[in-house]
Amino acid sequence: MNSILTKSQVIKKTFGDFRIDGGQGKLIVKIRYDDQCGNGHNSFAITADMYRDDKEWAGGCLHDDIAKYAPEFEPLIKWHLCNSDQPMHYIANTIYHAEQHDANKGWVYFKEPITGQKLNLEYASVKEWENKFKNGHGYTFELDPKTEKVANLEYARSTAIWPEATLEQLQDEKQLQARLPALMKEFKQVIESLGFTY
Repeated sequence: MNSILTKSQVIKKTFGDFRIDGGQGKLIVKIRYDDQCGNGHNSFAITADMYRDDKEWAGGCLHDDIAKYAPEFEPLIKWHLCNSDQPMHYIANTIYHAEQHDANKGWVYFKEPITGQKLNLEYASVKEWENKFKNGHGYTFELDPKTEKVANLEYARSTAIWPEATLEQLQDEKQLQARLPALMKEFKQVIESLGFTY
């Protein structure tokens, strides 16, 4: 689906009548679908500026505040940073957040035979350890627990815009690619429902 490149398409709406940290709150929601970035793609963003007693309080991706004070726009939040081709780094980000594995890197040490001193040789992957050092006399390997990767299902679902997906689906590049045309068709409908040129 081709998108017509536009320089500026913006909706702004103000929401008030709420208290924030003891003052009068106001939220200005900004929704855009255009090529303001100048990268050759229209992209969607929903951001906001929060005011307390008419002084700027916060700004940017205030999605929790948008959901709370501008609930009519909450369904749009999932499309934030989706462009005319796909959600931002759709496959790479989804698979990264869905990935999980045990610690896979660590330090290779060598025990000097004369002095008995333990020397830190290098930081290596498990595969490098097995191929280069494992069978050598005096070498030891200590895994770095920080290299363990735990999947973040919430983030993976968010980057895939697939709230009901299983971890296995989010780890499968073919399934992610297969659902992309329908996802982009839905995105086009959302953009046009806002009165924007797709």
